[in-house]
Amino acid sequence: METKKQTVIEKYGSEFEEIEQQIELYKAGEIWDFQLINRIKNLAIRTYYDGMSEGIKDTVQIYRN
Repeated sequence: METKKQTVIEKYGSEFEEIEQQIELYKAGEIWDFQLINRIKNLAIRTYYDGMSEGIKDTVQIYRN
């Protein structure tokens, strides 16, 4: 059983790029700080739960084998 695990950059690269763009918009004063913080918070929560889900799936697979 060999699987390819995606890295965080591969999986969430577009979100990182959008956050970088929003940082530049924030520096220019075009968006509010809470918009940027919300974007980062949502990405952090999403990656946490995706990682937890993958960990649970891996554990179940190990127990099945």
